[in-house]
Amino acid sequence: MSKTIINLSLSMVSEELDKILDSELFTLYTQALPESELRHKLIIYVLSRIPGKYAVLEEAEAHHLNPAQLDWASEQRQHIRALIQQGIEQVIAQMKESVEADDSPSRQFASDSVESERNLMPSNWFG
Repeated sequence: MSKTIINLSLSMVSEELDKILDSELFTLYTQALPESELRHKLIIYVLSRIPGKYAVLEEAEAHHLNPAQLDWASEQRQHIRALIQQGIEQVIAQMKESVEADDSPSRQFASDSVESERNLMPSNWFG
């Protein structure tokens, strides 16, 4: 039989993330950003900050693996939840910065200078 590698860390992070995103506290965040994009960013954020845990299983066993059955220490779960919270705060801060940057005076200046450059194009010189 063929063996496959299972990323147990991803399973655990996904499980905890689902619990948090399903809570009412984070409904506003999922409205501000598509849930799939938010989920993807948060998974990357958390996985890059925890050690990876993997298992090698027979393919038949891998299909029946339930992440909820994995034995994770409560400290590890709390650490993952804290990282998810930090990730949400960081994603929201990045969204806020990008919105503020779009409304910045330098952006307006850039669009004004592009408009003035259009008036200097050779096609405008000769009528």
